Amino acid sequence: CWPDPGKMVNSLKDMGVEVMVSTWPYVAIKNSIHWKRFETQGYFAADSRSGEARSYYRDFSEFGSALIDATNPAAMKATFEAWYQGYGKYGIKAIWLDSSEPDSSRYIRGGEWTFYGGRSSEIL
Repeated sequence: CWPDPGKMVNSLKDMGVEVMVSTWPYVAIKNSIHWKRFETQGYFAADSRSGEARSYYRDFSEFGSALIDATNPAAMKATFEAWYQGYGKYGIKAIWLDSSEPDSSRYIRGGEWTFYGGRSSEIL
């Protein structure tokens, strides 16, 4: 978006402003450069019935997405590396992680999601 993000961050810092990025724990199917790698490596929470990486936003948003599996250490390492390349290397240090719960188009009773660390009924 910005022609020189590092310069923008430094200019704001000189004015006493620290940049914070608000992000959601999802990867978009149609426009993320990370989708294929994350899906292939099993870095997403999966629907326990279908085994498909998904979220409420997979079906009900323009781009579709899946929830990053925060119980998977490799997924978290890859997420941090992607975040750093997109933001951190420019001096942005503050992250506001929003919508950190798995969203669902159906009532969540427990067990609908499968994570690296177990089913949602066991770990959430």
